[in-house]
Amino acid sequence: MPTNQAPRPQIEPLKAERIQAFLREHPEWKVRGESHALVRTFGHPGRNSAQAFATWLAEFTRDYGHSARLELYDNVVTVTLATPVAGGVTEKDLGLARELEFRL
Repeated sequence: MPTNQAPRPQIEPLKAERIQAFLREHPEWKVRGESHALVRTFGHPGRNSAQAFATWLAEFTRDYGHSARLELYDNVVTVTLATPVAGGVTEKDLGLARELEFRL
């Protein structure tokens, strides 16, 4: 049965050179798995502070209109940014990482 929805545009992952340029400007971020994700770890003085930060991050990424993988272990929060439909890092991931840098 046909639908009236237009097909979604293809989202392409960024080239390694573009990601490396971002990493030179933002050395706190690392690449996981040959440019398939950006990762950054945030340490906190205690578990409660880490939980509050993870909650803030979840709300911030939702409001930004993009998702992030958040892992909380003891007093450490790890943020992973990637766009699954693109199979890697996109401009939206870099933008979210920049926004996080700006706000922290």
